Amino acid sequence: MKVAAYIRVSTDEQANEGFSIEAQKRNIIEWTIKHNYEIYDFYIDDGYSGKNLNRPKIKKLLLDIKDNKFDIVLVYCLDRLTRDIVDLWTLIDNFKHYKIEFLSVTDQTTTSTAGDRLNLNIKGIFAQYERERIGERVAVAMEQRAKEGWYTGRVPLGYNYDSNTKMYSINEDEAKIVKRIFQMHIDGYGSNKICKKLNLEGLRNKRGNEFAENSINYMLTHAWYYSGYFLYHPKNKEPIYLKANNIEPIFTIEEFKKIKKYTNERKKFPKKIGNNNYIFKNKLYCSSCHKRLTTLSTFNKKRNNYILYYKCHRTVQGRCNNKGINQTLMENFFINYLNKYFNNIYEVKIKINLKQIDEIDKEIIKLKENIEKINNRKKKLHYMILDDFISKADYKEILINLENDLKEINIKIKERENKKSELVNLNKLTEFKIITKSIIDIWCSLLPLEKKEFINKFIKYIEVDKENGIKQIEFYQ
Repeated sequence: MKVAAYIRVSTDEQANEGFSIEAQKRNIIEWTIKHNYEIYDFYIDDGYSGKNLNRPKIKKLLLDIKDNKFDIVLVYCLDRLTRDIVDLWTLIDNFKHYKIEFLSVTDQTTTSTAGDRLNLNIKGIFAQYERERIGERVAVAMEQRAKEGWYTGRVPLGYNYDSNTKMYSINEDEAKIVKRIFQMHIDGYGSNKICKKLNLEGLRNKRGNEFAENSINYMLTHAWYYSGYFLYHPKNKEPIYLKANNIEPIFTIEEFKKIKKYTNERKKFPKKIGNNNYIFKNKLYCSSCHKRLTTLSTFNKKRNNYILYYKCHRTVQGRCNNKGINQTLMENFFINYLNKYFNNIYEVKIKINLKQIDEIDKEIIKLKENIEKINNRKKKLHYMILDDFISKADYKEILINLENDLKEINIKIKERENKKSELVNLNKLTEFKIITKSIIDIWCSLLPLEKKEFINKFIKYIEVDKENGIKQIEFYQ
């Protein structure tokens, strides 16, 4: 029997010999040799917690189960598979569905009988209990460490981190960028304009990538660590501001509070427009960078109404040159595109379908004629053996060849029939054409929600830019 050996270590357990990858692998190999089983493959998740199934190798194992590549899933001990009882039930049900047995080396756990599965559930409950106890201890330790003034977040722009001393020291080159970001903000720049200016000048973030608007916005609103403080979120408690003893401040606390006060004063909350008013929402893509366009709105005081826009998010950050497009112009592009191209596109598709179907029908007729010829040869062969014109050995050999030819022809017929069925249904195409033509005629009188329903039903995506209009529309077949 073939065994799929699953191994997992979390970061904290890698130094523990009992749970190291090599220790688990060694014990599993010894067990399989002792029981005369063959190891199909090792599925190793290195550095992943057992609290959920969001692990690459457990996902691959679950896919391979469907292909019957092995008979048993084997682990060193139960909590290597999972520490969550609901996930355990899910996995065991999956194994049972595909007739895969589950075994644990140290626990001597199996899923062969109802009693074994009951025992497994009990052990799973204790595994989850242990995980939750560990989580509680870690939370207490982290809270205590935070109260002692140890900032343990990611390394922010403007700092270097020493893993030995656990200290954050100022990176002078990056600190200049940080100070410039805050100064531009004080001078009236929003996070969009700051981001765009930095990217156009070729400056890069901590990871060497272009700046993004959300990271700039986070710096301006939440980055208390630049003043030597940090916001700590204890579990099930109100967040608290704590002084950091291991991070060197770039601003004084007074300077940062002044920046925060300025940020709060100039903050503008966008007006909310219902999603149903954006008739092309989630359907428009930038023809330059192929990113999905986002929505926004501005209030026109003269007309006392909102103007709806679609924009490429990368444009405001200086990473794309596609300008925003308002919804009215987009509707004009859309109707013009349908009027100009629709009839031609679908007339061509209908003609292509008819031609392909006709060619397939001709091929099927020829193949069926070949079947008839082979059946006639089989009849003649039968008479030849009765009249002793050929030996029994020759008769069997020729008959086998003819049967094989018949099988091949039948396979080819089935392939062509499948291909024929995959072609777009002509009735649906014609119906779609009629519906779309009607929509074009009454578009201006439709409500936004009705327009949106049509777009969602028939349109997969639209590539567009303001200068050149619609580049491509992909329809659902």
